Parts: sequence; C-alpha cells; structure tokens
Amino acid sequence: MKALIDADIVGFSCAAYNEEWGWEACQEDIDNLMKRIIETTDSDSYLAVLTGGNNFRYEIYPEYKANRVGKPKPSMLEDARAYLVTAWGAIVTDGYEADDRLGIEQCSEQFGSTVICSIDKDLKQIPGYHYNWRKNERDTISPLDGLRSLYRSLLTGDTTDNISGVGGIGPVKSARAINDLTTELDMYEVCAALYGDERLEEMHRNAKLLFILRQEGRMWEPPNETTTNCTYRLQVGPGETSI
Repeated sequence: MKALIDADIVGFSCAAYNEEWGWEACQEDIDNLMKRIIETTDSDSYLAVLTGGNNFRYEIYPEYKANRVGKPKPSMLEDARAYLVTAWGAIVTDGYEADDRLGIEQCSEQFGSTVICSIDKDLKQIPGYHYNWRKNERDTISPLDGLRSLYRSLLTGDTTDNISGVGGIGPVKSARAINDLTTELDMYEVCAALYGDERLEEMHRNAKLLFILRQEGRMWEPPNETTTNCTYRLQVGPGETSI
C-alpha cells in the first residue's frame, strides 16, 4: 500500500496547534502524525504533497479563494512546509493543487494499491481508498460515488473557496437530487436545470474549479452520452480497463 498524504493539512494543522508551544513541538507533531498515517494505513511507501504556485484555477476565476485573503496564517506555517520537504521528502506542485496531484496519483494506479490520506471532503471525488486521520475513518469510494460527490458540491458550492452554488441547496437537498442517479450525464442535467440557463456558464466554471484532476492536464468538461470525467484504471497490464 502507498499512502498519498495531503501535506498541506499536515503542515497547517501542526503549525496552528503549536502556536503556543513553539517549533520543537510543531516538528514533533509533524513527525508523529506522518508516522501514524503511514502505520495506520499499513503503507510500505508514501508520497506527501504540498501545494505550490501557478494554480490554474486562478486563471479560470481570479476570485477563487478571495475570501481567504488577509486572514492570518499560523506563524510557523512556512517552517512546517519546509520541514515536510527536507525531513519527509514532500513534493511541491506547480500549476495545480496538492489535491490534484493526489487525485492523479491514485487514478494512475491499480484500484486498492494506494490510499489518499486527508481530512478534506473534496478528495472524496476520487475513487479508491481514503483515510481520514482526524476521524480515524477508512472509506472506499467507487467511481460512481466519486462523481456524485463532485455534482453534490456543484449544487452546494464551496464557501471556503469562494465558489457559489444554487441558492437554498445544502447537503441534504443536494443528496436528494444526486444520490440516486447512475450516470454522469444525468447528474449534469439535474445540476443544469437547477442552475438555470442564465447561469449555465457559471456552472461550467464552478465545475472546473471544484473538479480534482484525475489525469495531468485533463480538466472537467461537460459530459455527454459517450464521455465521462471519471477516468480510473481498474486493472493494470493485459486487459487494462478504465472508466
């Protein structure tokens, strides 16, 4: 098993928690959390990923995450990120977010050979194994449930990233609208009807912002009867298939 670790959250949470206790405590917490993630998932290898610069989402929507501007960050955050690189070999993305790299890695490997380790619900778009270290929960997400997660988010929006949804639709209503659907095209058409024709372009923009990459350079596109935005390798070698 290979653990795919959301190092953004590891660094941020350890830096924030240890504001009062200082750098040595922060460093110790990073080490302990990384070890716990790897041991709990029975992983014999890992990849830790940090978000770097040039995120394509800002080109799509300059106001992406604008509501976070000016909010204070943990004073040790940059030190924590640097430590994750030097001590734990974390890689820093360029052009997209850590979430995207985790999605690309998991979708390029045989189902069940990797596990995404994060507390970020957005990563539940990605099929395969998931581990939430805060709740100590393990999940297995099917390709269909990954798509449902994406389209539920498209209806509710994401206030933390400054992405609008459909007014009056929260988690309960979005689940009612999406959870019984079995094709991406049906999910898309339900969302399009709820957004309305006048907001269809905005809906497409939001989908591109919310969509976590499964393949390098392949962003979300409106589906049709023969195409889908979920590409996942189910087998490797002879007879390889994907959906």
